Amino acid sequence: MKLIEPFDIGAADIESDAPEDVAIVWEAIGRDFAQDFGEVLVTANSSKVYALDVPASQFEGAIKIQDVDSGSTEVLQLSSVSIVPTSIFVSPDDSYLAMAGEAGSGNYEMHIYSLATGSRVYRRQNTGKKGEFYARPYGSAWSSDSGKFAFWSNTDPTPTKGDTKPRIVIVNSVDWSDVVSATPTDFRSDEPNAISDWLVGTNSLCWDDNGTYVYGNCSSRGASYSLIAEYPLFKVQASSGSTSHTLIDPYMTFIEYNPYRAELICSAGSSLQIIDAGDLSENPDQPDFSGMTRYSTSWIKALEGQDRLFVSDASANTYYKVFALSDYSDQGAFDSSTEIRLRGETDAYYVTSTYPAEGFRLIDKTTLAEEGLQNPDVSEGGIYQYQSKLYEALLDNNDRPDQGVTSKPATWLDLGAINPLRMFDGSISSATTSPNTMTVAVKASAVPKAIGLFGVQAATVRVQLLDQNDEEQFDTGELDMVDNTSIQDLYAYLFDGVTLSPDFVYTMLPPYLEATVIVTLTPIDGLVSVGEMVVGDVHYLGDTEYETGVGILDFSRKERDQFGNFQIIERNFSKRANYVVSVPARLTSSVQQKLAKYRAIAAVFIGGEERPETVVYGFYKSFDIVLKGPKFSRCNIEVEGLTNAST
Repeated sequence: MKLIEPFDIGAADIESDAPEDVAIVWEAIGRDFAQDFGEVLVTANSSKVYALDVPASQFEGAIKIQDVDSGSTEVLQLSSVSIVPTSIFVSPDDSYLAMAGEAGSGNYEMHIYSLATGSRVYRRQNTGKKGEFYARPYGSAWSSDSGKFAFWSNTDPTPTKGDTKPRIVIVNSVDWSDVVSATPTDFRSDEPNAISDWLVGTNSLCWDDNGTYVYGNCSSRGASYSLIAEYPLFKVQASSGSTSHTLIDPYMTFIEYNPYRAELICSAGSSLQIIDAGDLSENPDQPDFSGMTRYSTSWIKALEGQDRLFVSDASANTYYKVFALSDYSDQGAFDSSTEIRLRGETDAYYVTSTYPAEGFRLIDKTTLAEEGLQNPDVSEGGIYQYQSKLYEALLDNNDRPDQGVTSKPATWLDLGAINPLRMFDGSISSATTSPNTMTVAVKASAVPKAIGLFGVQAATVRVQLLDQNDEEQFDTGELDMVDNTSIQDLYAYLFDGVTLSPDFVYTMLPPYLEATVIVTLTPIDGLVSVGEMVVGDVHYLGDTEYETGVGILDFSRKERDQFGNFQIIERNFSKRANYVVSVPARLTSSVQQKLAKYRAIAAVFIGGEERPETVVYGFYKSFDIVLKGPKFSRCNIEVEGLTNAST
């Protein structure tokens, strides 16, 4: 017996030529705030906002660029995108985009792209175990003239005593050469000769106003990962990488450079400290930030050209207090009904993101009013597509569909996924259909070893596998989906109708990391239909024994009226199976742990690939393992399948 563990497949991982639904695309009237993105990374410069769709980031063209003056939006095409981005940084002059992210197996990289050509101009790879320094959104910064870019890097992946600390890399955009700093802080008061990792609390970095120095902060952990209460503030000379530092206590999290006063503003959890940017000494005349009782460690932001310092206030109902950079005087509160996070600024707007992310927002700098969207008016009965779902208007309204579904009374009805995505919505009873040959490609994030199709109506199915370079490595050829098991004699062959196998599984795909699985189905009677498609890993549980039982659960209604006549309402059904499995004794514990893992996850249970009646996609109700002897155990698994359509 085998079990297919389905991968989590998102819309961005799927390419399909299944026809789209006949529906009106629902769009808000106004700017494109990238609310259709699954998870948004945002960066901005003087006139443009860049929004990256994280779930779609493995595909080119996943970045929207909005000119905030005109409101127009274009899609940025990048080449050689080989990472899953975790942060992006546009240069102030709109020439370059830096992108940090994971390249797989815990390795992180920093890429820089030319916005004029879309080509990559700089790349630094990392194999050290602390490469996630790349990933943190505040640990990188462009100089104000766009001539230099600084970021954290673990440049020494081979541990040696006292020298495994991360450093700052400073990239020169003139020739894309880089300088690696000295260790920002080179002290260990407790274990000066021990192997140590230098972790960064928030790894904040900022530049002075002329691109001469980079400022940052970090914290230290020893070989035993015990926290050391010494939190240095440091500055790095950009041309040479030489470093000086000072100790700041208590815990320091974020720093910002104040160009009005050549000072550093340091957030330390319960206070703000002002440090001279020249010699890193504490300003003896500390300003009074008495308007706040507890400073959030999530964000402080100095906004150049506006003489404003935004500080997140976790102690009050307002999310930000505002102070003047020129004299740190209290400018009042920046209130908001929802939690927002400042991500940058253009000449006219503050750029924010919400939590949880639903695109980005623009706050007018002059009025502090949010640039809004206007929802269109729709009429009752209209069918609309919003993002990857269909909705029906229940009333005349102007609500956003996903919000109108939950309003009281509801103004929209959720009709489910759009046609190309119905075969991935977790329900066999809702199917993707096509009148022609249909091809579906799934980009797997891990190693796909098996595929399953359920609720299938097709004449043939073909499975291909492409490696991460899009080169074909496997092809089943066209496999017949006609089920001939009921043909017992010549009469049946001549006169019985064609029976199709409703399910298809294949568990011997060759293992390739980040492979693409392509499925092609040909129509029968002018139709292709697939209820659900599963791509995933495969696990061996044991050998299925002949006492295994199969059947269905019928949800139809059969009621007798007062005259004894039946009223029958045909409804959906689901397959079920009671598996009896002989498990090698050495695998008993492993099987128990695997089944426990899938107690609330739909999986594909395969009694025997040659016996389609024993293939069930669903959940087990219960299982028990009997330790029958020293060599084999007996496992009984009761499984109920997902609901199938009644026809």
